[in-house]
Amino acid sequence: MSCWRRDSNLRYCSPTPKILLFGAVLLLLAGLFKVFEMLAVSIVSQFDNVVIIDLSKTIIILLALSGLSFLTAILENIFRSPKRNIKYMVRKSLCDFRFGNPLHLRDGEIEPFIRVVKTSNGYKIVNGKPLVPCNNFAELVARLFTFKS
Repeated sequence: MSCWRRDSNLRYCSPTPKILLFGAVLLLLAGLFKVFEMLAVSIVSQFDNVVIIDLSKTIIILLALSGLSFLTAILENIFRSPKRNIKYMVRKSLCDFRFGNPLHLRDGEIEPFIRVVKTSNGYKIVNGKPLVPCNNFAELVARLFTFKS
């Protein structure tokens, strides 16, 4: 069981934005290596030394890993099951502070257990309370964003 924290920005996201962020960091790192290489070559050329500074293999590896992570994010998003999509949406809408925190969780409190079960009529959401039946996706969204206090 995990504890709720107000400052957890990426905690309730699906894996896609996390993988995309990782790919962007790798891309930025490749750019920084290229800038470092160009600066080092220009500084060394001022002293008339014959020193070869070549970071092209490192830059190519970082670019390849960045592209691979972008591809992984796209494939993960395409092949994600509806159950996982619903689970991420429910968890985000119930626990993320930016969405109002309708459960009024405080720092250190235990987050609710959320599980999505496929039934013959649609999906049921288990969050440590009785099952909530859902026949279609629009009804699920309406239930999630209509909270009674």
